[in-house]
Amino acid sequence: MDMTYYDHGTQDERWERARMFFDAKDYAAAARVLDGLVGEVPEQTGPRLLLARAYYHSAQLRRAEAELRTLVERDPV
Repeated sequence: MDMTYYDHGTQDERWERARMFFDAKDYAAAARVLDGLVGEVPEQTGPRLLLARAYYHSAQLRRAEAELRTLVERDPV
């Protein structure tokens, strides 16, 4: 498997990198980092919610909706 900048490092490092991209308004890059991270830790709400927001801000609305639906299914409150 080829490792790129987006999936290099520990989960914590990638979480921080994704947040930096998001804060810099590079939502597509944040989504690339978060997509792999969510695949590794699908039970964690934080990365999935930030992924949904990154998809929304980068006009990937179907993907944003899918992530949000998953969150609501897991915790309808």
